[in-house]
Amino acid sequence: MNDAVVTGVFLIVLPIAYNALYTVLARLSDYPEILRSPSSVVLERFRAGGSRLVLTWWAFAMSAVLLAPTAVLLSATLDDANRTVLALGTALGLLAATVQFLGLIRWPFAIPHLAREMSDPTSSEATKEAVDVVFQTLNRYLGVAVGEHLGYLFTGLWTAVVGVALIQSDVLHEAFGVVGLLLSPLFLVGSLEFVGANEPTGWGLARQDRPARVHRVVALVVGARDRVPGHRVTKHLPALGEQAGRTFVVTGANSGIGFETTRALVDRGALRPRDRGPRFARSTPRRRATASSLRAGERSSGDPPSRRGVPVRT
Repeated sequence: MNDAVVTGVFLIVLPIAYNALYTVLARLSDYPEILRSPSSVVLERFRAGGSRLVLTWWAFAMSAVLLAPTAVLLSATLDDANRTVLALGTALGLLAATVQFLGLIRWPFAIPHLAREMSDPTSSEATKEAVDVVFQTLNRYLGVAVGEHLGYLFTGLWTAVVGVALIQSDVLHEAFGVVGLLLSPLFLVGSLEFVGANEPTGWGLARQDRPARVHRVVALVVGARDRVPGHRVTKHLPALGEQAGRTFVVTGANSGIGFETTRALVDRGALRPRDRGPRFARSTPRRRATASSLRAGERSSGDPPSRRGVPVRT
């Protein structure tokens, strides 16, 4: 088996493993949206996941390690490219793998202890406050700074350098290199979400850039299951909190997940959309009763992330 075949295997296994584990985490713990909830909610959800969730996080961290041999093998395969470019690409790929691993490995080793302390009925309020500080600090340092900022930065730079090497090499068509050069800025923009003046709430453009990642696209496709009424909304209502006096607009609020979202908000005191649409008249009596109990209003894009907990997804 030559270098090209081995490299091809890694390039196939890496995204499949990463996407599969990402999807499992989304199913088990509503990752990454759950991370915008208060520490107590995140830790309780983590504890409820048991050993299965811990092992999934461990495997997810290990999938990041696969990037290291992939980077080395890719440089060896493109041996007809400039040697300096290949050496730089190898170094950046190893760095990207390292920081992504460090950002994720806290979940199977550090977070279980914090979850136990938070849920322990003998823990004092002071202990729970300390757990909250430690959890949020780990998220800011390992999640945002190491895993997300450095992870995106080095992955973007590695993608750009690999793009250059692919253009120089005769192994593949240079169009593959052009694609790499076009994708790399997306990673670089994503690395700036919580940098400088954006630190408290995050940079909106960088946050919108995140779905450009392959695993996010796959997660969105798999997320079509969320169209089943109440699949995710009603499942995680305890984390929603009180919404009294606040106004919302929910697209497609007459059926499916839109209706369930509206009902969840209503149950917590939120206001209803102004236009119920032509389908409202044909909806069930239960839905009409729910909607008629609301007041008119509309919803802005949402609370700033700083009000919803540390906004990290790594």
